[in-house]
Amino acid sequence: MLINSFYMKKMLNKPFLLFLPFLFLYVFIIVFVHKNIMQGDESRYYMYANNLIHGFYSPKGEVYLWNGPGYPIILMPFVALKLPLIFITLLNAVFQYLSVVLLYKTFIKYVSPAKALLFSLFWACYYISFKEMGLLYTESFTVFLVAAFQYFTVLVFKQAKRKYIIISGVLLGYIILTKVIFGYVVLTLLAINFIIFLFLRKDNLKKTCFILIIALLSNLPYLFYTYSLTGKLFYWANSGGSSLYWASSPFEGEYGDWNNDDFNTYCNIDTLIPCNASIIAKNHENDFKIFRQYTGVEKDMMFKKKAIENIKNHPAKYVKNYISNFGRMLFGIPQSFFYQRFQNLMRIPPNAVIFTFLLFSGTITILRFRRIRYEILFLVMLSFIYLAGSATLSSDQRQFYIVVPVILFWTANIFQQFISININREL
Repeated sequence: MLINSFYMKKMLNKPFLLFLPFLFLYVFIIVFVHKNIMQGDESRYYMYANNLIHGFYSPKGEVYLWNGPGYPIILMPFVALKLPLIFITLLNAVFQYLSVVLLYKTFIKYVSPAKALLFSLFWACYYISFKEMGLLYTESFTVFLVAAFQYFTVLVFKQAKRKYIIISGVLLGYIILTKVIFGYVVLTLLAINFIIFLFLRKDNLKKTCFILIIALLSNLPYLFYTYSLTGKLFYWANSGGSSLYWASSPFEGEYGDWNNDDFNTYCNIDTLIPCNASIIAKNHENDFKIFRQYTGVEKDMMFKKKAIENIKNHPAKYVKNYISNFGRMLFGIPQSFFYQRFQNLMRIPPNAVIFTFLLFSGTITILRFRRIRYEILFLVMLSFIYLAGSATLSSDQRQFYIVVPVILFWTANIFQQFISININREL
């Protein structure tokens, strides 16, 4: 018993070794589910990586900035070497594994080893994130960045070294380049922090302001590039208009989920489910006859113009779609004119736990606000602004689970600070 206790304690001090079995698990999952053909967004990320190798980003002759360059930059050396897709995709196993290790290393600075292990294992086994792991998608890389940003933000407040502020800011900047919506999240949070700082000149506010400013400064080269193409400030991507348009859909039976220009996003997902493109087209073809006349920034602006018109004319329906976006982020429902599948049911158990954590931690935070550490409030506020902003656009579970590490860190701290469980061993 003593030997086992000593061995366990030794393992808890070596998280890279402790969680190594999950790296093998993630590799197995990727090898098992990976298909050696491009699917969904994979070809776009691969194209951008190839473009960067040749010295440009947006395809020549057009302004196509559907996503930021964060993930394509990571792919560049592997694309340049023309490695098979499976080898590039295996990077996701490393990113997912590192996110678990970093989360544990963050936990251990605030909570007991038992809680740190329990919450880390929850994230390691969070199978909703496994779906995109087998694809050249940004999510595994993003959760690694979020976990790393969270870890170094904690060090900013634990050790007060300038280098950690810089590292934290650069990591947040790279999160923006990977998930461009964070650019607007950072701008919003910086404005809030600055206003508060005018009245409460506290060192903690100064630290977070520096982190946010560094994040934006690290994006300046890319923002200068997009300005040279579009003439617009703080323009990270031209995909937002399309997403806002679908989120603003005024038609009954539609819930704000995204679709493409041909309305066949949900076709061929399951051979037993008929294609719903013709139903969607009845509601949107007239709009798309106009949209298809434009490209790039102009098309993005036309999407936004129509979306704002829809929101003004049908505000109650937009609120309904907004709530539906949260439903899809958490549980994958509802979807427009689409049959329910067993996979939707599988999303409920882990995210029901996360949703309970959100309600529980939110309640305790409101009641004991002054006792919550500032760095945790900062991370939670960043995540909440992100989630609230994501719900204004078309959203699904991919948008939600990238901030689950923050929710787990927040909840673990709430348990550590405020919850005491005593077990009576007497019969």
